[in-house]
Amino acid sequence: RVHVVHDHMDRNDCIEGLAWRVVAGTYPEDDEEAEERVHREATRSIEAAFGERGVREGYAAALQLVPEKRRCELIGRVAKPWPADVYLDPDAPEEV
Repeated sequence: RVHVVHDHMDRNDCIEGLAWRVVAGTYPEDDEEAEERVHREATRSIEAAFGERGVREGYAAALQLVPEKRRCELIGRVAKPWPADVYLDPDAPEEV
């Protein structure tokens, strides 16, 4: 799967998606409380990494918090219809 990240995207959607990437597989499947706790912690970390940056820069910075095996790889950039970064999704767990 390919992800195109541009500054016109919803910042919160990007943060949410990255937070789920961070937590995927890090809690017992039947423990919803643990899932929610870990997700909240990941969301705070991702938000802090985004800081005041635009979506593209924030995504690139926050991506470093994602475990390497679930981290998307930057494979290119496009200029039109507006500047965007293109990432390749690794073989991710189904929770992502």
